[in-house]
Amino acid sequence: MRAGATICAIVIAISAGGLLAAPAAAQLATGAIVEGPLPPPSAEAAPDPQPETPLTTEEAAALASALTFDSATLSDTKPAKPLRLPSLGDDGRFDISTKPGGAGTMTLYRPFAGDWNARVGADYNPAPVADGYRPDKPLPVVGAGQDSGAAFASVGMANLATVDARLDPTNDQSKFGTTFKHSIPVGDKFSLTLQDSYSVTQSIGTAAPTPYAVPLMAAPAGTAAAPTPQIWGNQKAVKVDVLTTGTTFGAGITTASNDPNAHNTFSADQTLYGPLHLTTSVTDFGQSTENKSIAARLKLNW
Repeated sequence: MRAGATICAIVIAISAGGLLAAPAAAQLATGAIVEGPLPPPSAEAAPDPQPETPLTTEEAAALASALTFDSATLSDTKPAKPLRLPSLGDDGRFDISTKPGGAGTMTLYRPFAGDWNARVGADYNPAPVADGYRPDKPLPVVGAGQDSGAAFASVGMANLATVDARLDPTNDQSKFGTTFKHSIPVGDKFSLTLQDSYSVTQSIGTAAPTPYAVPLMAAPAGTAAAPTPQIWGNQKAVKVDVLTTGTTFGAGITTASNDPNAHNTFSADQTLYGPLHLTTSVTDFGQSTENKSIAARLKLNW
């Protein structure tokens, strides 16, 4: 009877759908009474964590210094370097001036050893934008409406004299001259600048374009213009700089061998903000050929 009861207990445990584990079935087989939940399977005991090594005196002092913020020490640090425009040299200057209509001048100044320096640049004059074809207007002249400009260079000693050259491919002209310039301080608030320039301009005759009004028609050959003689010019100017306000007043007179009239010029230059300047000028003041101009100039230190 004992063996039969054991077999029956094992069969009942298996038929229960595996709800009882094998050890429980064995206990039932042996007649032991199981009370409460089954104990979890035994596992190896986890090793005890290693004790933390205390910081040394030097390490504790370094950590405290890194976590301490003192605003008074900020004055001892070096100031951040200002932003710089790229790669035209530390001592160079790039000057841009513009006029209404898009014309302007770009100039790059480069110093040499000692007081010698160089200045190169270009004047540009873009062609006006065409309004399109209009039947009531004639066709444009061949070669008209193109951009024009001139390149110039100057080498000399600051506050003494310079040698200047200019090439205008649009008008096929070359100009060579020299300028004497000297600035004299007047007290602590003013500076006086005297300038005297001499130049010679040479024009070379080229084939003049001939207008035509029929589309798709070959233009007649232009006639070669006769070379013009050299033109000698002189310009004298004086400028007064008000150092406290950034204002410059100027006056000058210009003469040329091909012009019987002398032309006077009055100008004023005002620093608006930082590198931004505003320049106004009046030429032939009080005469029928009077001309006024205003220009904005931006001077950058590169």
